[in-house]
Amino acid sequence: MGISPFNSFYNEGPTSATFIVEVDGKILGAFREVRGLGGKVEIFEVTEGGENGFVHKLPGRFTFDDVTLKRGMTFDNGLYNWFNEASGSRFELGSKRGKATLARQNVAITLMSAKGKRLRTWILTDAIPVSWKGPELSIETDEFLVEEITLAHHGLVSSNMGLPAGSSKKPSIKALKKAVTPKKKK
Repeated sequence: MGISPFNSFYNEGPTSATFIVEVDGKILGAFREVRGLGGKVEIFEVTEGGENGFVHKLPGRFTFDDVTLKRGMTFDNGLYNWFNEASGSRFELGSKRGKATLARQNVAITLMSAKGKRLRTWILTDAIPVSWKGPELSIETDEFLVEEITLAHHGLVSSNMGLPAGSSKKPSIKALKKAVTPKKKK
């Protein structure tokens, strides 16, 4: 599909610098960088006896890349706290079965137009922090202090929820997950 002047998504002028990040519906604030939105399919090659002209390529397991979020330091200690809760020493006692549960959260990364309208949302389902880095402190530089957190997750959903481009309506993570979850057969 080519870019059309009639496609309002592109008329909104999205840039890679205009996005918000939410964790289970709560806005974390402004981030300066999101890396790793993607995944890949493992391919198995099968050579068929007597067929020398090509090799069958069959899809295998789908894996998702870890996603790294970077932001300027704030007074909020939320990223560090989330990482700390996810560490092995901070497991909460789970349900009646007594299983340990991890601090998994759904994370929404929403692309915004230059006019502040929501254009597309990527959902990381059941994300959990796998690394956190604090700022690099040095008297030799005068750079902004940055913290980053890297998340592993169970899936990536990309959706505009069928909203018209530029809709100011905010889709909930629950609604986004419902829209992409297959309906159970009766």
